[in-house]
Amino acid sequence: MTSLLEADLRPGRMRPADLAAAIRALADEGIQHGIVNLRGAHQLDRITTLGRVVLPEVAGLVAA
Repeated sequence: MTSLLEADLRPGRMRPADLAAAIRALADEGIQHGIVNLRGAHQLDRITTLGRVVLPEVAGLVAA
């Protein structure tokens, strides 16, 4: 199953740990593919945070 997740890593909004927890919750529900709609994705710092902080935390949640 696939799910869309809204994420907002702008300062004062969602923390990277919040996004990782939301992704873990989806995996716990059986979601195998997640699509992240990242607000402000045109800002390099948000993509960098997603790649360096969030993704390593959730990598491997679902076996291939």
